[in-house]
Parts: sequence; structure tokens; C-alpha cells
Amino acid sequence: MSYEIRPSHGGASSLLDFILVLCLVGAFIMVVTVAYIVRCFVKYHKEHTSLWIALAVCVGLSLAAGLVYHFTQFTGSGVLACIGFVVLLITVFVCDVKNRELLQPEKTSLVDQVLHSSWWGQEDKPLETEREQLAA
Repeated sequence: MSYEIRPSHGGASSLLDFILVLCLVGAFIMVVTVAYIVRCFVKYHKEHTSLWIALAVCVGLSLAAGLVYHFTQFTGSGVLACIGFVVLLITVFVCDVKNRELLQPEKTSLVDQVLHSSWWGQEDKPLETEREQLAA
């Protein structure tokens, strides 16, 4: 008895595999974005009312999408919910970037600021004015 292993060349099988991979990637991206939104809400919910406004817009557009579909049976009404989610995601991203420590000045003591700053303003001049002075 000999067994022969034949590779399957079915086009439907590879298409189904591709759709499955796309669904898994989409689910992963959705989980990561929801975790990002929750993390930013936990950090900045008191400082930014824009987060709450964007959440209200997202919920409102989702409800509007449901109502539009209920009354008109229009299958494209889900786009309203997607627009609300994108508005929320953009608002969360802007709030997160605004509060990142990379964009804020260093927290140094007054003594360090006085001792390590130029007293005569030489470091604050642009390079072009220094080049003009050297050329003259």
C-alpha cells in the first residue's frame, strides 16, 4: 500500500484562507484601537472635554445609522457609525499627541535653568545672523 499526498489546488480554498486572514487582521486592529481609546480615556478624561464630545458624536452617529437602516433599509447607513468611530479615533490621537512628554519642555529646576543658560543670548541667535556677523 502506498499513500500519495497531493497538494490541493482548489481556488475556493485559497480564497477562503485569504478572507479568514483578512478577518483576523481586522479583528486584531479593532482590538488594538479600542484598547488605545480606553487607555487614553483613562489617562486624560478629566483634562479634555473634547474626548467626551467625540464619544457623544460616535454614539449619536451610531444610533443615527441604526435609525436610518430601520426606517429606510439602506445598507450603506453603517458608514455613519464608521464616521463616528473615525472622529473618536482622531480626537483620541490628537489628545494623546498633545500630552506626550516628548513635546513638552524638560522639567528642570530653577537652579539648572539659571546655571546652564547663556547670559548674553549668544545661543538663542539663529545661525544666519552669526554667519552674517562672521562675514562682516
